[in-house]
Parts: sequence; C-alpha cells; structure tokens
Amino acid sequence: MAAMSAENVEAQVIELVVKMANVPPQRVTLTTRLLDDLGIDGDDAVELFHGVHERFGTDLTQLYEKWSEHFGPEGMPLSAGLVIIAAGFAGGVVFALLNA
Repeated sequence: MAAMSAENVEAQVIELVVKMANVPPQRVTLTTRLLDDLGIDGDDAVELFHGVHERFGTDLTQLYEKWSEHFGPEGMPLSAGLVIIAAGFAGGVVFALLNA
C-alpha cells in the first residue's frame, strides 16, 4: 500500500465522520469532539472506529481498553429512565387529583 500524505488521511477521516454523523463537512475539523460536538456515542462510536480500522488498519486496542472514559453505552442510562418514570408517575397523580 502506498504511503498516504497527512492531508489525505485527514480528508478521509473527516469524510468518515461526516458520513457517520450525517453532518455538513464544514462542521468537522481536527478539533471537533465526537461526543460533545457531534453526539457520536455508544454503538455509533463503535461503528465509526470500526470504519477507521477497516480503512486504515489502525490498532484500536488501547482505545477499547479505556472506552468508557471517552464514550458511554448506547441508549439512555438507567438513571435517566428512572427519572422519566418518576416524573411521569408524579404527573399522573397531579392530573388525577386535579380532575377528581
């Protein structure tokens, strides 16, 4: 495989991120944060880094070892679900009392 220039690698990584996050190319730079700026987390982050590995053959072992320091699991955290359930219950009680 021929050596790639830094600019070529940068362009390909940005292309992957743009496609994965479904955002305009101008939103993605080398300083764009995947989680904080683009909301890439959980399974979406896994897919993105799988694409990076497929395209460049990158060893991501160290990233995966510390994955939870950078990304969360897919879906809503259990604590958020419990808050929503409690709020829904409280709202239902208030509604019932007001309409009694």
